[in-house]
Amino acid sequence: MEMEQTNYTVDEILDLRKNRMLTVNPEYQRGAVWSPSQKKRLIDSILRGYPIPLIYLHHIKTIVAGMQREDLEVIDGQQRINSFYEFREGAFKLFDPKKDEKEAKFPNFIRESPCPWAGCTFDALPPELKTAFLKTSLRVANITTARDTLDMISSRNLSVATR
Repeated sequence: MEMEQTNYTVDEILDLRKNRMLTVNPEYQRGAVWSPSQKKRLIDSILRGYPIPLIYLHHIKTIVAGMQREDLEVIDGQQRINSFYEFREGAFKLFDPKKDEKEAKFPNFIRESPCPWAGCTFDALPPELKTAFLKTSLRVANITTARDTLDMISSRNLSVATR
């Protein structure tokens, strides 16, 4: 097994997904389970510059008839990636920390901080915030290994990671 840590921007992750080079393998990932509130808080965290947990991807190299294809499967990070995608596609508005206080459940220091993205969809964000979101650097672990080995590792790690 080889693991290489690298960085992708949100935009690069979304491009990989759009071009079907980043896929979800149901053997490693459960379905979409995050609530709208969790998705909104994740995007809020990104716009505040908070660190986001490492995303784990399985780097698959396939050679057929002398041609090589490379793809990535999500081992851990599906909910975050789905949230990025849904926000980019305009599926939800972000919380207004003051107006949505009961649902957002932000601590006081966040409610009292400036929030120029309050109540915005992606398209409603000012250009500099759109760029900040899309250019956010995400830490990614690319794991390259034989499929049998990854299946064993993944099934053990996911039971710990999803608790």
